[in-house]
Amino acid sequence: MITGILLAVLAYYFGKKFKRKVKVPEKVKETFSKMHPSASDVSWYSPKSNQFEAYFDEAGCKKSAWYDESAARIF
Repeated sequence: MITGILLAVLAYYFGKKFKRKVKVPEKVKETFSKMHPSASDVSWYSPKSNQFEAYFDEAGCKKSAWYDESAARIF
């Protein structure tokens, strides 16, 4: 069990470093800010073409949200 937890933590930490950072459209940032006004430590990535993923802290929890280029929430 400890091995599983350790692997999960390492995957989260190192996986985040290998994702490609991108320029996020303002419309996507605005929609994100409206949906998550208390989000902090926000990092944006583009795991797929024309899709944007935000990793952030909210209410003490790590969360993520996906948007397409038109700012529609995907996941």
